[in-house]
Amino acid sequence: MTDTNQRPPKILNMAMCMPPQKLKGGVELLATFGVLMYPVCLKNLRLVREDGELKIWTSTPDMRFIAEARPVIIAAAQEVARQAIEDMEELAE
Repeated sequence: MTDTNQRPPKILNMAMCMPPQKLKGGVELLATFGVLMYPVCLKNLRLVREDGELKIWTSTPDMRFIAEARPVIIAAAQEVARQAIEDMEELAE
């Protein structure tokens, strides 16, 4: 439905869990965030690790519009998290 290759996702308002929060079934909550990816803006996404695999959990039905972009969104969220950690380490120096 949406060409996800046209515009990269923009990660919004990321809050990282340091250390990751343990949920039921051995799932770890790594971060919560929103994403702006034309034509939708989604809020309250959760980046989780389940059985060693990174996944996005959400209750919003609008995710169906960009469902094929899940790997791209996960990669963008990982990059934002890495950059935030690097920035914090620079502040500590």
